[in-house]
Amino acid sequence: MKSFQIGWMFIALMVIGLLCTNYTQAQEALGLKTGKYAGINGTLLNPSSNVYAPLKWDVNLVAAGAFFENNYGYLTNTAVPNALKNASLIEWVNEEAGDDATISTNPILFDFFDDNKRKSIHLNAFVMGPSVRLNVGKHSFGLFTNFRTAISANRIPASLGYYEFDRQLLNESFKAAPFKFAGMAWAELGLNYATEIMEGNNHRISAGGNVKYLHAYNAFFFKSHEEVELTKLPNDSLALNGGSYSYGISNAAVANNPFASTGKGLAIDLGTTYLVGGTEDKNYSDYQFKFGCSLLDFGKVWGNNEAQVHEVNTAEIVNIYTEGYNDVTDELGLFTTISQQALNDETASRSNKRFSLWLPGAISAQADFAANKHLYLNALVTRRIRTIQPGIERANIIAVTPRFESRFLAFSLPLVLYNDTDFRLGSALRLGPITIGSDNLLTWIRPQNELTGTDVYVALKVNPVHLAFSGKSKKWNADKRMKNAGSGKCYQF
Repeated sequence: MKSFQIGWMFIALMVIGLLCTNYTQAQEALGLKTGKYAGINGTLLNPSSNVYAPLKWDVNLVAAGAFFENNYGYLTNTAVPNALKNASLIEWVNEEAGDDATISTNPILFDFFDDNKRKSIHLNAFVMGPSVRLNVGKHSFGLFTNFRTAISANRIPASLGYYEFDRQLLNESFKAAPFKFAGMAWAELGLNYATEIMEGNNHRISAGGNVKYLHAYNAFFFKSHEEVELTKLPNDSLALNGGSYSYGISNAAVANNPFASTGKGLAIDLGTTYLVGGTEDKNYSDYQFKFGCSLLDFGKVWGNNEAQVHEVNTAEIVNIYTEGYNDVTDELGLFTTISQQALNDETASRSNKRFSLWLPGAISAQADFAANKHLYLNALVTRRIRTIQPGIERANIIAVTPRFESRFLAFSLPLVLYNDTDFRLGSALRLGPITIGSDNLLTWIRPQNELTGTDVYVALKVNPVHLAFSGKSKKWNADKRMKNAGSGKCYQF
């Protein structure tokens, strides 16, 4: 094996996440979804957020983003642009030199973590297509399209880390706690509706929801249901002391066609928003404090008749010999080989259960404080919903974001705690119709000692050229228009 092949596996995941047009939120894409002018994009974080929007309508022409993060392996002393540009220079730090070894003058080194911690991997990407939002009175209506992909693996036992596993002695057993992973690519067509449900002297409350029709392309899952005892065998083989496992694919018959239909599904988002202050002059887009909470991506997809679900439940010792997989070329071949080695029958693992996969559901809470007309401080907490059944899991996010925001310009600097362990600094810029940002900015601008992932997102939107109110009362606006009638000034900003 060439010395850079293992590193290529890592960089390939990053490239897929950054360049494919396939998931869910570049993790949360804070610069797109928070702020008074988030519009239709903001409904993906809280579907009730647009009832008091300052603009009557907005159109998302296209938005795209990608996210990749893991704690299994990393690149040393490099930034994302350099890693993508010089991927052929990636070399594994422990690769033994050989006749086919890569010779690089300034290699980018790849290594695995050796920290005895549980491992996780998240890869997300999305393309948001033409989408529109329109306010009528105190009602907000929206239509949005998305093409998304997601891969997640959480709580992978530390004993399955590269170095931890490598140090295990032959013929000596060790244990692995239950874990699971899953992935899916899908399209969604969503409808949004939100309205005011309460108004007081100094506060307003709105509520709303999204209903999403899902069209699945490819999906897969694996789940280990209980702790299992493993034993390393010679020639990279493994013995399992029984265990219970389930795994499946949404459409094995067309697995090589990424655009083949494999299933359908439904999902909902629900949210409410509470505004305090800013109502004395009836400027309903203004506030001093704004609080929101939402339920996101609550739903699942169901595979069609070509989907396959397999189960292995045995108390016997199962020997997994790697040479048995040398001729495996597709998922069907993989499933029959596993069934033969585990149950002595190529078809015994096939289950009658219908394939289904939960979306990366989450509960989110948001808070926004207006220091003045243009300066805001936002706080966000998003916690994944863990499911017993197979599903994709979101990463946990806590973020505090100061921002400057005006009609045509916004700049924010989110400070993000990712998965309750890692801090990172982000940045987002909105200039007219264009937004660009990253919730992990430093990975793009300076070399990282341990580059474990990154994210980026962009958007192109259109909305009204003029803001049709000034922040004053309707009477004040009428008087002002009369004063300016002779000069042709009809709008205040």
